[in-house]
Formats: sequence, structure tokens, C-alpha cells
Amino acid sequence: MTHTQQKSPNLWLVIAAAAAILLITIGMRMTMGLFVRPVVDSTELSIQEFSLIIAVFQLMWGLSQPLSGALADRFGAHMVIAGGLVVAAVAFIGIGVIPSLILVAVLWGVAVLAAQGTQISINVLTLRAPGGAQILSTIQASRFYGNALTPLVFLPIYGAAGAWVFAVAAAVLLAMSAVTAAGAGGVRRNSLRQP
Repeated sequence: MTHTQQKSPNLWLVIAAAAAILLITIGMRMTMGLFVRPVVDSTELSIQEFSLIIAVFQLMWGLSQPLSGALADRFGAHMVIAGGLVVAAVAFIGIGVIPSLILVAVLWGVAVLAAQGTQISINVLTLRAPGGAQILSTIQASRFYGNALTPLVFLPIYGAAGAWVFAVAAAVLLAMSAVTAAGAGGVRRNSLRQP
């Protein structure tokens, strides 16, 4: 078996995991406008207040990029992905249950910092992998699938269960964090075995 054949199953697993992570983290970020009316109708927030939350979310996305890269360099991309997914999950749960505008805005900011860390770290892992530069655009395309699929997946959940949609997203993120952490352990064990 050639080196490329041995890496193919792992490569597709990485692509699938990255796609799932980006689907939720980026998809939730890019489709927030679709949630304005349902959130405003089911909470005490006005359109202006919820729009402020979305603005904080978008601002944090841009401001967090250098920090995310520095964290990936310092602690390792796997750790930043796994930790970022847990932090985003906790923030999503809080968003679903906290009625305070200020706390929801802060939690959106925290969620976006965590999502940015996962995206930057996925890029780092992809570019460091053999042949990673050739698949980076494929992995990053998951962001746009997330934009398209998030409303189809999460708006019906929101319509049926309200704020529980955030708990569903959090559960998926926690599952992906566990997969990432398990994968990181396997990567470390395999790297120790290689000459």
C-alpha cells in the first residue's frame, strides 16, 4: 500500500469532521438574520436589541482572528478545536436560557470567539497535513454549506421547540469536541510510533 492510500481514509475523516464543525459554527454565524423574527416574537427582545447582538457577534468574528491563530500556535490546533467547541456549546446553551440582553450579547461574543478558533485551527491542521493545501478549499466550502443547511436544519427545530435549538446545536458541538479530542490522541500516538 502506498503512502497516499494509507492516508486517504484519515483524510476523508478529517474532511468530514471539519465539514460538520464548520457547518454549525459558521452556519449559525452566517444565518443569524433568519432568526431575528422568531427570536423577537418569542422573547422580550426588540428587533434593535437582537440586531445589536448580531452586530457584536460579527465584530467579535473579525477581532478574534489574530487571537485564534496565536492560541493554535501555542496550544495546538486540536486543543483549540476541542476546547472551542466546548466553549461554543456552553455559550449556545446559555443563549437559549438567559433572558438578559447584555448576557446574551456577551455569550454571542464568546461563541463567535470559539467558532473563530475552530475555523483557524482547522485551517492550521489542514495546511500542515500532507496534501492539505490541495484540500483547504474543499474544507472551507463547508462554511457555505453551513449557510445553506443551517436554516433548513435549525429553523424547524426552533419552530417546534423554541430555544431548545441552541441545546441541539450544543449537543452536536460537544459530540464533535469528543471526536476531535479522540482524534488528537490518535494523532499523537501515531506520531510517536513513526521513526
